[in-house]
Amino acid sequence: MKSRTLEKLKSVFSFFTTVPVKGNIELAAGSLYILPLVSFIIVLPAAAAKYLLDMRFSPVLASIISISLLYAMTGIIHLDGLSDMFDGLAKQGDAGQKIRAMKDVNTGVAGTAAIIIVVITETFALSEINGSFLLILSFLLTAELSAKLSMVTVMAFGDFREGLGMMFKASFKASHFFYYLLISLIFIFLIRYYWFMLAAGFVTGYIISKISKAYFGGASGDVVGAANELSRVITMLLMCLAY
Repeated sequence: MKSRTLEKLKSVFSFFTTVPVKGNIELAAGSLYILPLVSFIIVLPAAAAKYLLDMRFSPVLASIISISLLYAMTGIIHLDGLSDMFDGLAKQGDAGQKIRAMKDVNTGVAGTAAIIIVVITETFALSEINGSFLLILSFLLTAELSAKLSMVTVMAFGDFREGLGMMFKASFKASHFFYYLLISLIFIFLIRYYWFMLAAGFVTGYIISKISKAYFGGASGDVVGAANELSRVITMLLMCLAY
């Protein structure tokens, strides 16, 4: 049992982070409820950098480096999904034409603009958060938990087209959604932050699942990645308002 749990954890890490561990993609697809732990590991370097650099440099510079470390841990796979989805949404025509725009290897204006807006907004939102290491960690962890909840929500409520996303959908069980939510809430209560901010992840994921159905005929891996990025930045903005 212990060995099986470790293999699940390694598989999720191998797919959702740049941590050099070997894993099984099918095992990762059926273990998405482990993502809260992955989120915690993802944000630790970014939180530490933000806290330490705030002592010597401007909040904006500290936040630029912190967000860069965050993406260094996650890779740019979800940003690529964000770009592809917005290129698809911006394309005039039917679902088939929009899907072809999403699959185009060349990034369009809409996709480029989406990436720039999201990354800049995340950076300036984080620059508004100054204080203890626990506060910074709580801010980043809540945003990341919300981001991953958005992905899980798309899995739970979205209709999928063929592709990698469909494979994840096939391995996804309704219980995984509730397991993820329970583990996330435990993290939130432990760090004593705004637990209700997780609602942003659910709402964002649910809306994106419906948009993907209306515009593309169903969700895909790109749509799931876009949900991750949009939910993170929306949650950061909401927390800044509440902070």
